[in-house]
Order: sequence, then C-alpha cells, then structure tokens
Amino acid sequence: DAFKCEVGYSDHTIGSLVSVAAVARGAKIIEKHLTLNKHLKGPDHIVSAEPDEFRSMVEQIRQLEKVIGDGQVICSNPEKELLGKVRQRIVALKGISKGEIISKDNITTCRSTKGLSAIHFWDCVGQEAARDCAAGDEVVFNKRLE
Repeated sequence: DAFKCEVGYSDHTIGSLVSVAAVARGAKIIEKHLTLNKHLKGPDHIVSAEPDEFRSMVEQIRQLEKVIGDGQVICSNPEKELLGKVRQRIVALKGISKGEIISKDNITTCRSTKGLSAIHFWDCVGQEAARDCAAGDEVVFNKRLE
C-alpha cells in the first residue's frame, strides 16, 4: 500500500509451502527457481523446484486463489433457493393468544420459510402478539422491527 504496487515474494526455501503462504498473505508475484535436478552442484539447486514440484506449486496457488476469492459474497441461485429452507426463523414454541406478551419461554427458532429471522429473537421478547399462534406458527406482533 505504501508504494502503491503489487507485492511479490522471492522464495529460496525448500518446498512450496512458503510461496503458497505468501500468496495467501497478498503476494501477486512469486519467484521460485527451477532446476532439472536438486542434486546438481550450486547453492540454489536444493531450494529450487523440479518441474513436477513447480507444476504442483502453481496448482496449489491457483486452488488457493479460488478458495480466497475476490472478497465478493454472492449467493448462487441454488443457494438462494436453499436459504428459505435452512435459515432459522422465530416461531411459537406453544400456543400464544392474541394480545399475550411474547416471552423467551413461548417462542423458539427453527428452520422455516416463514417468520422473522432468528437474529431478532430478543427484539420479540416483550412484544404483544397481534394474532393467535399455534405451536410452530410464525409469531406476529404489533410493533414492526427493522
């Protein structure tokens, strides 16, 4: 950020873990020496990657980039369809009469396509029920929650 440029990493370690970790930490450029044989004479061969190792390192980096993503969280259509079935909603734990004050003892959460999100559980407590609710029904009350 200080220099307003992409960051790279020059890897002189054995294996590919450090290069993959560097990408996880934001490196956009990786320098890794290639060798045809790690046992050749010279200081860099032992920390260089043979072709198969290099290929594996690149594959790991590409997989990591997919896992990390671009920071955008977007629900796919199948996920959107599933949300209504898996999200926790507030429902009556037992029968609630119209006008009764909702308490933590007469509501619960469960997977449902109807009802207020479970995140509003404590906002419901103390509200007046707007209609009769049987156990398992969505809880409706007079005050509107944002």
